[in-house]
Amino acid sequence: MKIARATPEDINALCDLAFAVDAINAGSIPPAEGGEKDEWEHIGAGNLLNILHDDTPASLQKESLDICRRCLIRLLEIAESGHITRAAGNLEAVFLPSNRIIDLEADTLETHPSIDQGWADTERLDWLAAQDDIDITLGNVINLKQPDLRTAIDIAMQACIAAVAIKFTAHFEEMVARGEAERLPDGRYRIFEKAT
Repeated sequence: MKIARATPEDINALCDLAFAVDAINAGSIPPAEGGEKDEWEHIGAGNLLNILHDDTPASLQKESLDICRRCLIRLLEIAESGHITRAAGNLEAVFLPSNRIIDLEADTLETHPSIDQGWADTERLDWLAAQDDIDITLGNVINLKQPDLRTAIDIAMQACIAAVAIKFTAHFEEMVARGEAERLPDGRYRIFEKAT
């Protein structure tokens, strides 16, 4: 699945949102209107939840509403600064096991072993391509020492696949001749079940 790549603004918005939620959860609230944007006020861990869950006395209701308003305004300002969902979707795609980008077994953020293997194979292939005195031939047919080694390898792989397909076709044709299978109009074969 392809998804749109997050912009730096999207990533910054996601990080800012995470910071703001953590700060609010730890008991800090954004500054009042006109205050310095980065000077958060600490009211004590759990106090915002207490304000939201408890019946606030009438004398503190205005202050409680102002605290909630400041928090909500800050969260919405962050949300407007980028596409948070796109950044979160990118992060999810990186960690999706089927994409094999991140080694989910590692305790730290590491690339998937298949990516590491791919880089190692690329280094080997680059080394081989740079050698002037090595001549490799597969099956006495495909010479890998050509100007474009990667194209030669692709040709060799296709030749191997074709050879296997020829062997399978010959095998199935033998089965057809023995009455163990039939060739279908679309080129596939149906194998008859053997009586037990």
